[in-house]
Amino acid sequence: MYNTLEFRYKVEKRFSSKLASWLSGKERRTSSCLSRTYEPPKKDELKQVFDKFDINEDGKICRNDLKQHFASFKNGNMGDHVTKMVEAADFDEDGVINFIDFKELHKKGISEQEIRSAFRMYDLDADGKISAKDLQEVLHRLGEKYSNLECVIMIANADCDGDGKVDVEDFMIMMTKTLKMLP
Repeated sequence: MYNTLEFRYKVEKRFSSKLASWLSGKERRTSSCLSRTYEPPKKDELKQVFDKFDINEDGKICRNDLKQHFASFKNGNMGDHVTKMVEAADFDEDGVINFIDFKELHKKGISEQEIRSAFRMYDLDADGKISAKDLQEVLHRLGEKYSNLECVIMIANADCDGDGKVDVEDFMIMMTKTLKMLP
């Protein structure tokens, strides 16, 4: 359950970094499809994501922060899941997720099932693919403003088969570049 935090981070960071790379001409579209080599995120990237979840800016992610953050999703009623997420990520057992907990959480592995679950959060029309429209809507719900063209570019950078959408396999490849897979 705690991996929802990681998924949100990964998708936001991966799409944002892919867009920046593509716009600057430093990365070819197909490079993201070639391997699943693990690339750990930088500490400052994790801090930026942590700060997005820390709604009240007190240096801790509490249940209310998570509830507010996930309220924008189509499955916004996540009460029990939020409690389980905090319990799973609260390594020092103080009832909240601090940045040390958040970093530790990221070091954990992730299963294929959890990645597939995250994929479904972004596949708004449940057609088995994340379109630029799906991505733009999710990012908008998260308070991020991207144009349709920017979302098309982000999708193109994660789209390995060239169909203009990110299917679950494309998503797996993108996600496992910065997430360790559990055996």
